[in-house]
Formats: sequence, C-alpha cells, structure tokens
Amino acid sequence: MTATTGAGGSSPDTTAAAARAMSRVPRLVRRGEVLVTGTGSPVSAAHVATAPVTDPRLGPGVADAVAARLRHSSAQVHEELLPADPLAAVVVELAEQLRCESLTPATLPGTVRNLNGLFDAWLDTAHAAGAADTELGLHVLTVAVLLRSRLLAIPIPAALEDEIEGTRFALAGEIGAPLRSLRRLRHDQRAFAKRARLIGAVLAARFPAPPTKQTGDLVRQLGFVPLVQQQPPPAGDEPGGAAGETGWGRQVLADYRVFTTAYDRVTDATTIGRAYQRARWQAELDRRPRPVAPQRIARVVTGRLSAPTVDDWRGGAEEGLLDAGRLGGFIASGSTEGIFRTRHTVARPDAAVTLLLDCSGSMRTHGRVVATLVDTIGRGLDLAGIPLTVLGFSTVDWHGGAAARDWKLAGAPEHPGRLGGVHHLVLVPPGASWARGRSGLTALLRPELFAEGVDGEALQWAAGVAAQQDARRRTLVVISDGGPMSTATRDAEGSAYLDAHLTAVADRIEQAGEVRLGAIGIGADLSPFYRRTRVVDEDDDLPTGLVHAMLDLVLS
Repeated sequence: MTATTGAGGSSPDTTAAAARAMSRVPRLVRRGEVLVTGTGSPVSAAHVATAPVTDPRLGPGVADAVAARLRHSSAQVHEELLPADPLAAVVVELAEQLRCESLTPATLPGTVRNLNGLFDAWLDTAHAAGAADTELGLHVLTVAVLLRSRLLAIPIPAALEDEIEGTRFALAGEIGAPLRSLRRLRHDQRAFAKRARLIGAVLAARFPAPPTKQTGDLVRQLGFVPLVQQQPPPAGDEPGGAAGETGWGRQVLADYRVFTTAYDRVTDATTIGRAYQRARWQAELDRRPRPVAPQRIARVVTGRLSAPTVDDWRGGAEEGLLDAGRLGGFIASGSTEGIFRTRHTVARPDAAVTLLLDCSGSMRTHGRVVATLVDTIGRGLDLAGIPLTVLGFSTVDWHGGAAARDWKLAGAPEHPGRLGGVHHLVLVPPGASWARGRSGLTALLRPELFAEGVDGEALQWAAGVAAQQDARRRTLVVISDGGPMSTATRDAEGSAYLDAHLTAVADRIEQAGEVRLGAIGIGADLSPFYRRTRVVDEDDDLPTGLVHAMLDLVLS
C-alpha cells in the first residue's frame, strides 16, 4: 500500500505542509482542491481558485500564494474594505492577493517562480474560457495584468501587450494615479485597499449593477472568490474541529442546493442487464482469483469483533435462578438437584458493515477488482455472522443530462446547485444472505453503469442505511479513486462546490458517531474528505493489500 505522488511535482500533502510552514498557520490542511484553515474556512485566491491543489505542476504555486496571503493579509481588514459591487470586489480581491505575493523577497527565487507560473496558468485558463472575447472580460484581464506589472515591477508580457493596448489606453486617465501608488503602499494593507477600491470603482462604473448573468458567469470562470472567508465560529464551536460541526460546515450543508430531483433514481442492481448477461458476469466473477480465503477473513473478524452475548437459558444447573418448570419435581421429591437455570453466553460479533462504491467513470477500470474484493469480504463476513450491505453511486447521464437542459430552458439562473440526476444503486440489500444477495455485484462488470459522481449525497444516503442496521458496531467504508465530479455542477458552481459538500457531510457523520466511517482510495489519497483512510495501488487483479486495507478499516 502506497500513496501516489505526481511525477515531477509535490504531493498534495507536501503542498499543504509547505503552506503551513510559509504562512505560520499550523492548522492549514488540504480539503479536496482547496486549502482550509483550522476553522474549516475555504482558502482560495483569485488566480489560485482555478488551479487544483492536487496538480503537481501548480501545487507549489498554490501553497506559496496561500501562504503569502495568510502571512501578509488581515482577513478582517480585507472583509471590511471589500466593495459590495461584484466587479469592484474582483479588482480589490486580486489586488490584495498580488500585494501579498509582491512581498515575497528576491532571496526566494523558487517561490517567485512558482507564483509566476501560477498566474500564467490562470491567464491561460481565462483565455480558454473566452474571457478576452467579451468587453467585460477584456477589461478584467487588462486590470489584472496591469496590477501585477505595477506591483511586481515587471514588464507586461509581449504576447499580451497588443491584446490589451486599446483597453489600457482607455482606462489610463481614470486608473493611472491610484495604480502608480500601489507599489509604494504595499506594506500598508488599509491604505493600499483604498487605492485598489478606486480602480475597482472605475470598472464597476463601466459595467454598472445590477450584475447580469454574463457578469456572474465571467466572475466564476475567472475564479474570483474571497481568499479567506474567515468567520468566527458560532457559540459552542471549537476551532480546529471537524468542518461538519463548525459554522463553515453547517453553512455548506445549509447552502447546498439541488436544481431538480426529477431525474434521480435508486436501482436494484439485480435488474441491470439481461439474464444471460448477468449469468456471464457471475461466471466471470466466480473465476477471478482470491488472494485471501473467506475462512481466514471469518476467523480474523470473529476474533476481533466478538463480544459475550446471551444465547439462551440452560436448565438442570446446581445453582442460578430457580427454574419454574422444575418446581413440580422439587415438591414431589424434595430434591434440589437440577432445579436451577443459568444464562448461556457465547462470543458473537455484534457488528454490521456497509460499503459505498464509487461508480463514476474513472472507476470503470476497477470494476472487476472491486467486485472481487466485495465478494471475498462478503463471504468472509457471512461466515462470521456479520451482515454486509453494498451500495453504489453514479449519475443517470453525463454532463447534467436532462436536468442541465431544464436549467438552460429556465434561463440558466445563477447558483442552481447540483445539476444532473443522481443514480443510487442497491447492489446487496440490507438483511440479505450473501448467497442470494451477491448476484447484484455483477452490475459492476457493466461498463455503461459508470458515469459521474455526486459523492456527498451518496454518502448521506449510505450513512442513513448504515445507521438503521441492528448492531452495536456499525461501519461504513467508501471505495473511490478520487473526489466528486459532475461536469454541469462544476461549470455552474465551481470546482470546490461538491468537494466542500462531501467534506461537510463526512465530518458530520464522523462527529455524530453513530457510524464508523472510513475510505479506501484506489491510487488516490482521500484524506481531504475522510479522517480514516487507506491508499492502495491500482492493479488488474485483486491485491492482498486491498483486502488488508478493507479489514483494517472494518476492524479498527
């Protein structure tokens, strides 16, 4: 079992560690594609928001940008001076981030190189999104390039000079004076922000409120969001606690929306495919090698999870409780021999396990391995008397499907929430014997099953099922190869929307304590979302390490 690291770059965990060291914020950690503080507040800069933390090329730049912001900027002062107008806020937000980056000393050339690469990548993303094709987008890009050039005392890239020349000339008379003063004031956040607000006001006046849908779409495309949405935790919250129990986590759950549930489905997996297909898939699954025998799994879990349980009453004892059924014999003979009864206890596992399988498109190549793993674990748990429920999740179609079309027909209102129908799968229902229930696993061999994934909602559903199990110890294990992915939702709400929801859902489950939650990442580190995780390498056959990782989470 090994964690994976992108070739030629830093690992996501190294990115978070570097940001902690540079910013001197010890509770800065990675959650999905963003860095968060100990209170769970999202941390994302204007041009950092479009750069995934997990990208090995851009991760170091993300760490350096976030560290610079946390070290040199007061979130309270920034929030106080941030304009209400969305376009003016875009300018002030970017200016503040670049101010912090401009304070990086020249003695750290690696950091400077990382930050430059991050900004250049953002420019490329903005161009790819067509931002420069609109008058508004060209104004935003021009101001961004001018701010960076002035603050860092570097020339404008030659490739951009011709593109922004006309807009630059049109803005010069109005923004020239405050722009020239920014570098001189970069050590004074409050004075700096007042000049940046003047520049923002010029842009806002050219594209006055109320903001149009075009404005909102452009702002989201460019990734302009507040860097540190620091909010003091509500009464009773503990700083550094799980996000599901902080004000941030509760707000994420409260703000999460679903545009429509009309296309959502829950499917009995035994109905997927034709009878002859299911028979063929079952035969293929039965032929796959198993590195660990079910009998060995049963012995391990029985020894670790068994607890004394009253099995029955036994009569004929010489001491204990009086057995009313033997009173007649005692009266007739006067003998007390065998007139008592005692409780008979046996060591028996009092546990139930639920698995939640990611059936998004990237998991298609792992379908056979996962099906073999689940069948192997299921047989072993069945021998030990531990029920296993197996659930899965996907989407009913790609790219939002009919739900996304409905949204567009409705005028594409802002912030629609989740777009697309979720597809929840019951592969092995609660209470089913393994011999009968395992037939649903054959659906994992059907390629068409795998689409996209809305992990947070699936996790809520699975936790509810797990909590209904009649057992003292209830465990829920997620098997996935990454974070949520719903293309339509990402395009409408941003890349961190589903990540944040999954994080908040997982933290709430972990804090509630009704269900023991863990996750196995196949070639992926899931620790941004779950506290108890294991990472295993990808393999065409079922690796022993995957079985051990599963047992480790079930037994720990």
